[in-house]
Amino acid sequence: ISLSCTLWAFVLGSLLNILVKRATESVKTDFTGEKEKRPIDKLKEKFKDKIGRLKSVFRKEAKANAATNTNETAEMDANK
Repeated sequence: ISLSCTLWAFVLGSLLNILVKRATESVKTDFTGEKEKRPIDKLKEKFKDKIGRLKSVFRKEAKANAATNTNETAEMDANK
């Protein structure tokens, strides 16, 4: 009997702890006016950030290539 009572006390205590944590989070978000993001929205933001980083890397490479191409063209024109 004591083991089953201990188990039930543990389960009820855990549930109560989870409920209290969620309640305080919901009150906090209501008070501050923040909206909780859905998991799909979080994934979309991460994806957009990664795409932005890739674009910036490619832009830097394109600018570097354009600068070297301009210098090579100027050298070729000077040699003619």
